[in-house]
Formats: sequence, C-alpha cells, structure tokens
Amino acid sequence: SSWFVEPNGKATVYNGKNQSTCIKLDSIPFTVKDNFSFEFWFKGKSQTNATMFSCGRGDRDVNAAEKLSVGFNSNGELCLNTNNNSFVVPNATVLDTLWHHFAVSVLRNSYTNVYIDGLQKLQLSSSKIGGMASDSIALGSCRYTDSVLVSGKYNYIKKQEQYFNGALDEIRIWNAPLDEAIVRTD
Repeated sequence: SSWFVEPNGKATVYNGKNQSTCIKLDSIPFTVKDNFSFEFWFKGKSQTNATMFSCGRGDRDVNAAEKLSVGFNSNGELCLNTNNNSFVVPNATVLDTLWHHFAVSVLRNSYTNVYIDGLQKLQLSSSKIGGMASDSIALGSCRYTDSVLVSGKYNYIKKQEQYFNGALDEIRIWNAPLDEAIVRTD
C-alpha cells in the first residue's frame, strides 16, 4: 500500500549561492528579557559557513545582544550564534540530505534548550542567549547590519552572506518557551 500527506509540502529550496527569503516585519520584539521559541524543518548537503535562519548575525553585528542566527560554521558544525557567542550543537550530524527538525526554546531566568529531531542536544543558561529584535528575518542566508566608521561617523550597511544550500519548511516563531513534549510532536 502507499500513503501520502495532503496537502503536499511547500518547502523552499535554496541554491547556496544567491537565494534566500527575507521576511520584513515591523519588528520582532523579543528582547533579552523575553521568553521565546522558534523551530523549522531543514535538509541540506555538506557545507560550511552557511546560515539557515537569521535575525542578524548574533556575533559581531550591531547590537549583537538582540540578534541571533542558526547555521553551519567553517567546520560544518551546526551552531547557534547569539549575544556575541557561537554555540556548537554537539552530536548533530544533520547535513545528510534528510529532513531534520530544529528547535530553540528560551525560558528566561532558567535554561535555553536546543533540539534536533525532538531530542535535546544542547542546554545553556538563558543569560547567554540574546534576543531576537529586528525588522526582518532571513531564511537561507545571514542578513545583518554592519557599521563602518567614515570621517568620525558610523555608516550602517545591510549585508547578506552565508547562503544555505538546501531546503527549509514550516518555520514557526513563538512568544513562549516550548517544552520537550511539544517539540517532539512538531
């Protein structure tokens, strides 16, 4: 017998060179004081220096405490970049062209948990996690604001880089932490 899911999925495929989706918003108001979660499905080939989800860089951008991104570092390791830090998600072999579920759940005054395929892979003190405050979210690349000092004044420039080669689907952002049971059902 055969089975199928209806309606068919509508994943967005990115070529790793120049494709991404920028979702413009009035603002994403999650500060370093707010609980929040986000999750998405992804699949990709082996790659380095690629970003799947970006609300800024999370490291080295203007107001990094309010920015974060999820992607792969120069060693191809899955990382959560936030609050001027990069946290490698251990034991996350996910660049195998199969679908994987990624989730981050931030509970302030407690812990932040990172899940892969419903399993907790990383737990950090939430004091190490920045917010998610921006006018946009980039999917399939890293979009951030850089500052350049010119004649004693800072010029702010929007930049986009680190394109992801793969597919993303079912991106969700919550204004509350998700517990492990809920993450497993997604």
